[in-house]
Amino acid sequence: MLRFVLLVALATAGVSASVDLNAVAKKVESKGLALPELFNKQWETLLGKLAKDSEALIAAQVKKQSPECRAPVSAAVDALKANVAALAKKGVSLPAFQEKQVGQLKKLVAAYNKLVDQRIKSNDPSEAAVLALRSKKEALLLSWEKELVALASKSRALVLSTFADAVKAAKPEARKALATVAGVLLQQEVHAQIEVISLVTGHQSADVSRFVVQAGGLVLHLAAAAQTAKLA
Repeated sequence: MLRFVLLVALATAGVSASVDLNAVAKKVESKGLALPELFNKQWETLLGKLAKDSEALIAAQVKKQSPECRAPVSAAVDALKANVAALAKKGVSLPAFQEKQVGQLKKLVAAYNKLVDQRIKSNDPSEAAVLALRSKKEALLLSWEKELVALASKSRALVLSTFADAVKAAKPEARKALATVAGVLLQQEVHAQIEVISLVTGHQSADVSRFVVQAGGLVLHLAAAAQTAKLA
């Protein structure tokens, strides 16, 4: 009875009633399992682009300086790179975020896939577990955006503090050049933030949500079928 009710529900949802439930589950699960690799590739592409853009911008800014300003600007840039590296060692960087994010994603996918497998084998009518996972997903996606905004803010603050120190130590004729370069780099940081958050909220979060809709929907179909079977 349970299987009949479930197949009717799946057919109504656009899934052929002739398809084996395990095959449906595996198809859904495979989409989730593919997400970590997809995310890593997306990060590799974006981080490579951002690094290339940053290096080109810095080189152009140094090159355009007058002889008396080139040395202090180069020194400030070197100090900024050292400060960025120091923060990265503490886990404050986009690659560190990527590693954490992908780890969290793997755990979320594993939890959904485990729940799907459990419900395929049982007649559990409860919806609590899938609703709890959905809440966890929503909190996770929100935390990613918050962490990226905070990270971008720290990056801009680092540019500002590094160049503020450089301006204080520089001769009067170099101070305006240092301030100008700082402004250019700050604008570049804003641009990088927009690109990063666009990737995470515009693409990655949507991919996670699509998987959750499919996996969670399958669990709810199973729960609804179990609930219906109990009425008979």
